[in-house]
Amino acid sequence: MKRLTFALPALAAVVVLSGCAAQEQSGVTLAQSKSAAQLLRIEAADRVPPSAIDTTSEATDHSLACKSEDEDPDGLYRSWESSILITLDRDSAWRTGLIGETLAQTFIDDGWFVSGAKDGKDRTVVTKPGSVATITFVVDEGDELGAGATILIDSTGPCVLTGGPESAEVAALD
Repeated sequence: MKRLTFALPALAAVVVLSGCAAQEQSGVTLAQSKSAAQLLRIEAADRVPPSAIDTTSEATDHSLACKSEDEDPDGLYRSWESSILITLDRDSAWRTGLIGETLAQTFIDDGWFVSGAKDGKDRTVVTKPGSVATITFVVDEGDELGAGATILIDSTGPCVLTGGPESAEVAALD
C-alpha cells in the first residue's frame, strides 16, 4: 500500500484509533452514542463523490469494549462503532488520497479538527467539541493498478458504562 502524505497542514496530524479512543463522557448512553455514530457515518459516506464509488460494503454497527481487559474485565465500558468500507472504481483509484483528504477537509470546514499524531498509516481522526462521536478515515490506495482502493469510514461514540455485553441494554442495540 502506498502511503499518503496530506498536503494540508491541518491534516498533517494523524492518529491510531486503538480500540475505543473516545474518552468517557458522562450523561451519554450507549443508545444515544449509537444514533450519533450512525448519523455521522452516513453523513461522511454521503460526502464521497458518487462518481468515484465502485461499491460500498454493508454498514457494520456494534458495541465494543473500550477499556483494556485489565481495567474492565467484564467489558462493562463500551463504545458504539459504525463503519462502512467504500471501494473506489479503478478510474478514480489514482485520486484515492485526494478524495480522503478532501473528505476530511469537509469536516474541518464544518468546525471539526484533526486530533493526534502520525501513526505511519493513512488514517485521519477528526473530532468536534460537543460531538458525541469521533470519525476516522482510513485510506488505502490499493495496488499499482488501482485495484482495492478503499476509504474506510469509522464513527465511534464515547466510552460509556453499560450493563456489559450480555445486558439487555446492549443486546437491544446490537
